[in-house]
Amino acid sequence: MSNINEAFVPPKSNVAGVSSTEELTNNAILHLRRTYPWVLLISIIGFIASAILAAGTIELFIRIGPLLLYGTGAILLTFFCFIASLHLFNYAKSIKRVATTNLTQDLNLALKLQAKFWKTTGVLTLILLTIIITGTVFSITAKYL
Repeated sequence: MSNINEAFVPPKSNVAGVSSTEELTNNAILHLRRTYPWVLLISIIGFIASAILAAGTIELFIRIGPLLLYGTGAILLTFFCFIASLHLFNYAKSIKRVATTNLTQDLNLALKLQAKFWKTTGVLTLILLTIIITGTVFSITAKYL
């Protein structure tokens, strides 16, 4: 090896008539096609849940006024649900594009959008857990103050 970077290059197959890249891409596209309706369904359900949460938040403000703890939590939950659904919807659109074009660049975009969805969902989950734990600790300690 003349270059250290050659150690990290994946091996290549020289089987006649078969390209390992084409096979991988075709299998990946097949699996993406199968997940498309489910990804789209969950994103639409997320948008509906966001609308219901927004309506509930408005109702909460009308009935009991803008209580800081409940109002902030409801607004954040609505926002988080909408953002996650938006990322999932964009991922679903990219899956549909891959299924029609069969282009590697569209597959790469779909996988990039999937990673963006999971990263965003992970960060939002950590934020929500932090809020829940903080609220719980505050509730418990406020009782003793």
